[in-house]
Amino acid sequence: PICMCVSPSVSVAASGSMTLGSVGACSSHRLCLSPTSPPCESHLRIYQSRITYSSRLCRTKKPSPCTLAALSDGDDILKKYGIDAAVTEVAPSAVPLKPQAPRARVPAQRRKGMGNGVFSLLLLNFGVFAAARLLNAPILAALPLHHWAPQWWQFITATFCHASWDHLSGNAFSLLIFGRIVEDEEGGVGVWATYLLCGLGGCLASYFSAPHTHTVSLGASAAVFGLFAVAVLTKFKPTLRHLLEAVVLGTFVMKQLLNEVHMVSSGRALTLAGVQVGHLAHLAGALVGVVLVLILSRLPSGEEK
Repeated sequence: PICMCVSPSVSVAASGSMTLGSVGACSSHRLCLSPTSPPCESHLRIYQSRITYSSRLCRTKKPSPCTLAALSDGDDILKKYGIDAAVTEVAPSAVPLKPQAPRARVPAQRRKGMGNGVFSLLLLNFGVFAAARLLNAPILAALPLHHWAPQWWQFITATFCHASWDHLSGNAFSLLIFGRIVEDEEGGVGVWATYLLCGLGGCLASYFSAPHTHTVSLGASAAVFGLFAVAVLTKFKPTLRHLLEAVVLGTFVMKQLLNEVHMVSSGRALTLAGVQVGHLAHLAGALVGVVLVLILSRLPSGEEK
């Protein structure tokens, strides 16, 4: 007689033992086939399902020659009793690969430390300050905005100039904190664009508030106030984490803006280290930041195109 196991690991024994498949262990449900005592149909159906299961395993894993021989023998036994095992012939040298599902998009991890955008902005600010103190070059003296004879480039270069170390260090601290937030949300190009456009808006407001006067405007304060606004507004997203960040940052930024509004409305100007603070330029920089966020929010995203 020929003994057949009806477990996931099917064995066919004829003058010995032959193992089919490699999953699980043989159970005690064995069936003896002989010409004089044919099996019942239910047992053959069970054996048919095991043969089909083992055949499917061979499509995902390279089968051994013994396994292929056992599949063929089992198929012949079932055909003898008029049952199709539905066993597909598998070549050992060419096993089809299991189709892989498309990979899910993995969100980019938040960078650790300072990004390239903030780093380059800080490096340029400190570089200009050091060069202005160490080098007596006329080109460096032409970088701040001269209200009596303004040059077009000065509306940009003035945002990288500072009157003193206290002036620079205060702006650098705010740029490091809020610039990193903007860069995390908008990237290096975004933080550069915010810095330049908000700084330009502050320089324009400063110039038109006192045109053709013996006034020099310089500093990154207007650009920093623009970063204040963008950093807070980009945190308004429907998640608890973002909303909590928006509340913390917004409280600080709102306090700064209200103080600037009070100074402008009262007609007073704060003086730090001998430099008069441009409160109107600060508000203009923050306003440009708000406009930038509103414009970007109306642009279609990549998924909507």
